[in-house]
Amino acid sequence: MNDSKILLKPVYDLRVDADNNPLRYHIPAYQRGYRWTITQVTQLLDDIREFTKRESPQPEDFYCLQPLVLRERADGSYEVIDGQQRLTTLLLILRHFNERLASRFQQTLYCIEYATRPELEEFLENTSAEQAASNIDFFHINQAVETISAWFEQRESEVEVIKDAFLNKVKIIWFQLSPEDNAVAAFTRLNVGKIPLTNGELIRALFLKRGKDKAAGALQLRIAHEWDTI
Repeated sequence: MNDSKILLKPVYDLRVDADNNPLRYHIPAYQRGYRWTITQVTQLLDDIREFTKRESPQPEDFYCLQPLVLRERADGSYEVIDGQQRLTTLLLILRHFNERLASRFQQTLYCIEYATRPELEEFLENTSAEQAASNIDFFHINQAVETISAWFEQRESEVEVIKDAFLNKVKIIWFQLSPEDNAVAAFTRLNVGKIPLTNGELIRALFLKRGKDKAAGALQLRIAHEWDTI
């Protein structure tokens, strides 16, 4: 794992590459479908709103999301090893902001591709309440879309402030494995035999230098996943 790296990226930078082409995130077959609840989506939005109302804000302040663990693929896309749920939720929020704008003002957004559920790609592009009942993944995605829409309808006067914070001040821990790392093995390490860590240990871990051996790399992987479960 000598080539693995940990970065902090604002949501804005998750969208496109250096040439302004949409970044592509690949969800492998071993991942479950989207399952975030109304409560989880609402809590994320509430947390971001609360961040915009903090006392004595400083330019360097940011709101930190849990890790996104990835590996770059040969075709330039990124395999999502851990973090599919929030990556999907972030995309749904970005789509909501775009829907508020005329097409010429809409931002280019990233794409999520599925190894075994290609129908989800089309549904993400065109969510439909009518189709939601036909598929459990469709149901949860549509539920999240409706939750996001209803939440913003109640806060119309705050939309632009929240949008600016969401794009530029909400940052995600980008943990990128080296291309040589075995993604399935990494996923297993993240999901089997977890040992709870304290918040202090998790925060300290963000500043660990990238591992110089397999043990250090495994520790960083475990830390990333434990933060996700808080």
